[in-house]
Amino acid sequence: MNISTLDLVQLLSQLVEESYPNFEKNNLSYDFSANVKSLFIEGDGDLLARLFDNLISNAIKYGAEGKRVLIRLRKEKGRGDGTGLKLRLCDSGKGTAVDF
Repeated sequence: MNISTLDLVQLLSQLVEESYPNFEKNNLSYDFSANVKSLFIEGDGDLLARLFDNLISNAIKYGAEGKRVLIRLRKEKGRGDGTGLKLRLCDSGKGTAVDF
């Protein structure tokens, strides 16, 4: 692993922008927002980019045509003295069966 300091807001914003042609091809729009301008974390940028790209790709692949994919990044108070974060990625697809 290659751990470094990275800005999660910038990383997600870039990945969403790079996915624009796929959103357009699938007749989807997106709305990305974060409650902070930047959120620095320690992590492997390549692995995190792969993870988030996979989530975005799945939202595009399984999202309902003509709908919007919502991507929300929130900095929150963590446990103890730490800072937490929440990432929500919502599409309007059918979803996965409960017995899957």
